[in-house]
Amino acid sequence: DFYLLGVAAERIRDLYSERGYQFARVTKEVTRKDNQYAVTFRIVEGPRVRIRAVRFQGNTAFPDRKLRGLLRTKPYQFIFSKGIYDPATLETDLLRLTRFYQQAGYMDVKVDRELTYSEDKTSLTITITIEEGPRYRVTEVVLVGNQAVSGREIRRQLVLKEGDFFDQEAQQRNLRRIADLYGRRGYLVGENLRITPEVAYAEKPGELTLRYHFEEGSPLYIDEVRIVGNYKTRDKVIRRDLTFYPGQLLDSTALRQSLQRLRGRGYYETVSLDLQPGSTPDSRVVVVSVEEARTGFFSFGAGVSSNSGLIGNISFVQRNFDWTRPPRRWEDIWRGTAFTGGGQQFRLQFQPGTELTMFRVDFTEPWVFDRPYSLGLSGYLFARSRED
Repeated sequence: DFYLLGVAAERIRDLYSERGYQFARVTKEVTRKDNQYAVTFRIVEGPRVRIRAVRFQGNTAFPDRKLRGLLRTKPYQFIFSKGIYDPATLETDLLRLTRFYQQAGYMDVKVDRELTYSEDKTSLTITITIEEGPRYRVTEVVLVGNQAVSGREIRRQLVLKEGDFFDQEAQQRNLRRIADLYGRRGYLVGENLRITPEVAYAEKPGELTLRYHFEEGSPLYIDEVRIVGNYKTRDKVIRRDLTFYPGQLLDSTALRQSLQRLRGRGYYETVSLDLQPGSTPDSRVVVVSVEEARTGFFSFGAGVSSNSGLIGNISFVQRNFDWTRPPRRWEDIWRGTAFTGGGQQFRLQFQPGTELTMFRVDFTEPWVFDRPYSLGLSGYLFARSRED
């Protein structure tokens, strides 16, 4: 198959190119004898090319050091960089520089390259030429279609305002702040709200107008809060970390804060919040999905000390303890559901020794009688043997 032979020759050439042999040539020869074919790949390696320097020309807004840090194309440095020239990597670097300038407001930037080889083709100097053009400034911010939130409230939240230089990161912050503002009123982007930003260039170079188009639906309410995936932790332990309830407006800020609180507990490997259709078109079921993590730990140790002699250490810690859930069958112990799932903290430590013995137990109930009051209990026994 001559097509596959051509593919093989290209792969060989690419292998040489990856190792710096940019001028390598690979040809194939096919000979036939007695209904058998012999394939010969002839390779001319050529010199190995290393990048000697990467230079910039025409940049005034950003120093060379800043721009060089954005590139994956690096000059040769012993141990630290092989200095291999890869045309695909350089093209990606040029696109990265273009995007960097555009995000900073230089919308008309042009980035190109010049390649200069040494006489023996063993070293290469790359000169990146940049035509920055004007830096665009926002002359006007236009809001179209917003009804649920007033224009005054939206404008107070904007980071990128009239008179500022255009910045893509600030533009994204604008969108996040507007989404949060709507989110506190029952509007979620992708559910019942669409925000479409538009950049309109003025006739005068260096000026542009920001337009935000809003498509609003009806505000959403919480129909039900459903907990799934918890085979250890009780539902009430999860629900008390939630700051939203059925019947309320669907508040995106409350959803995000609740998600952060659940993840910060350390009881779960993963936590996610999903929305499902509710009983009415303007309601949603919030599904809280958790994957239980290991919260109980045993540790053992032993040592010797000139002050205390031989001493051991046995400790057990359960960060999601439940004293009201004793094991009812062996399966509860093997599955790890015994004395687990109440959100309590329990620690048991025993240190037996020849001269020093210590026993300590700590228990904390963060919600006494399901109220936000904490109760902590501790007990300890300390004994030391002395010859005199």
